[in-house]
Amino acid sequence: MRGLYPSVTEMVAAWFWIKVDKPDGSDDCWLWTGSKDSRGYGHLKICGRMVLAHRLAWELTHGPIPLGVSVLHDCPSGDNPLCVRHLWLGTQKQNVEDRDLKGRQAIGENNGRAKLTAAQAAEIRRLQAEDGLGSRRLAIHFGLARSTIRSVIARKTWR
Repeated sequence: MRGLYPSVTEMVAAWFWIKVDKPDGSDDCWLWTGSKDSRGYGHLKICGRMVLAHRLAWELTHGPIPLGVSVLHDCPSGDNPLCVRHLWLGTQKQNVEDRDLKGRQAIGENNGRAKLTAAQAAEIRRLQAEDGLGSRRLAIHFGLARSTIRSVIARKTWR
């Protein structure tokens, strides 16, 4: 016989699914309508810990996610980070390949950790080629490490 009170999992599941928009279409994405992170993925706080909505959806539907395994999206209409329906498990390598295939890798100026713009990288190359400025002077001028300047000049970065 069940107890009078629902389990924590049942309460989390009930609250979670209220925040999901399930359109009538048989193959439509089910969209998380709660809060999103800076990358556009749904997320929520459970017991003081931030959890990605698509990972929680997997666990509520299929059970625990094995350690080191990623939950990936496979939406028929294209990549949709708010979808909590079209999911599959994969390795980190598969996750990176899937991200790159879908063009979700932030490159160049769109990468939040970029220290330069494309115009600055071109300027570094021009100053080095035309004016003969060395990596030390360029590093001081742009406020960067010499190794960063050398990587730009060698086209290891900012190709």
